[in-house]
Amino acid sequence: MKRDRALFGVFLFSLVFSAVLLAPNGVAQSEENSFPHRLLTVYNSGPAFLLKVERVNLAAGRNDLQREVTEKTLPSSFFIEPESGQLIEARLRPGISSKRELIERYVGKKVSLQLCPSGGCFNREGTIIAILDGDPLLETNYGQKVLLKDPSSYEFTGVDSVSAEDFSPHLSFSLYVPEGGSSFLRWGYRTNGFVWDPLYKVVLNEGNNELTFNGQGMVRNSSDKDLRVNELTLIAGKPADEGREESAQMDVRAKAFNLAMAPEEPKLSKTFEYYSYSIERPVELRSGEISYLPLFSRSGVGFEKSYVYEPGASSGVKTFVEFENTEEAGAGLALAEGNVDIYGVEGDSLQFLGRDRVPGTAKGEEVRLTVGLAFDLKGERIVKEREKIGERSWEEKISISLENHKTEAASVEVIERLKGSWSILSSELKFEQIDSDRISFQLELQAGEEKEFSYSYRYEY
Repeated sequence: MKRDRALFGVFLFSLVFSAVLLAPNGVAQSEENSFPHRLLTVYNSGPAFLLKVERVNLAAGRNDLQREVTEKTLPSSFFIEPESGQLIEARLRPGISSKRELIERYVGKKVSLQLCPSGGCFNREGTIIAILDGDPLLETNYGQKVLLKDPSSYEFTGVDSVSAEDFSPHLSFSLYVPEGGSSFLRWGYRTNGFVWDPLYKVVLNEGNNELTFNGQGMVRNSSDKDLRVNELTLIAGKPADEGREESAQMDVRAKAFNLAMAPEEPKLSKTFEYYSYSIERPVELRSGEISYLPLFSRSGVGFEKSYVYEPGASSGVKTFVEFENTEEAGAGLALAEGNVDIYGVEGDSLQFLGRDRVPGTAKGEEVRLTVGLAFDLKGERIVKEREKIGERSWEEKISISLENHKTEAASVEVIERLKGSWSILSSELKFEQIDSDRISFQLELQAGEEKEFSYSYRYEY
């Protein structure tokens, strides 16, 4: 299996470089806009996978390179693949994030330390030889070794000052190439700090029973880096294990050299067992910000309203909007689980109706959204009779009434949750069993009509 994966990786690597060399406009023409090429793949709850492809000039022999990475990089996830030559070694150097880490960088260097006890301030000069519990052990210019408690300031002498790069983690690696020249370098890693959620908006037009369905990707960058990528892929799901994640990455890497113009709408495709949206255009994700990226827009999707009265779950009659997630109905999208904001058209403006959450929904399945409680439909449930007929068994007679104050007819489904091990003794309406403890009745109510029905059942524990 490992050998097969290795061969597959080699095949993809060769395929990718071939794709670059055989690009329609030629690498020489598109190189300026395409390299370095950065591709970011983000899963719903993380992590993210960052791929970079760049052209580098290497000298014959050993070449030492350094690249900046994010603070939340997963150390075991790096890969470095040069087009020619081989990797000798790689090291991950964390950035300076505390005073102690800063001082440790200058162990063995000469410093001037200022101490301010109660009697006043004075300086001590020497070389830091160790850090003990956060305090520097100083060897003075006279050979004395002094442990200084919490100096108020440090002045570094005879060494380079700290640069901004020292506060960011870096990947340092060495490549060996037999002959110098320009070649491609592909490298990447997984990192936390990037997650995304779908955010949907549905606008209902009751006049023609059609809706508009829009989707956005809400991408959060909580890493320490602003990131500008050539292509962003949003995957609906989270890797269950390393094998699955690697398969997803392999597929994404192969797409990194797609130099075609980006379509108006992100591509929806299947990556291993996940669905993904590929945004094939430059995207900038700034540290600490949320970016909203359009995924799709569908209009003229036919829908139906339905009403459900379930006394055990709600105090009123719930209103639902239902539509078929098919291309024939105007949708036909694989939907990641996410929140849906529902609006109604009111003149030239929109009225917020409610928010629901849609589960992961495949093409061809029905989408059912809860809008809220119907104002003009009222329901009431009354236990008319209850009799204990055995040590652990009872019989109940239930009465349910519904009122329709609308100006049009309404069809209401009544759902009853039954107790224990049950059996229906009698019912004035036909019912259907939904599952082991629920049954449903269907009532048709004309405008202004009120209806009542009852049923009896026996249950035991």
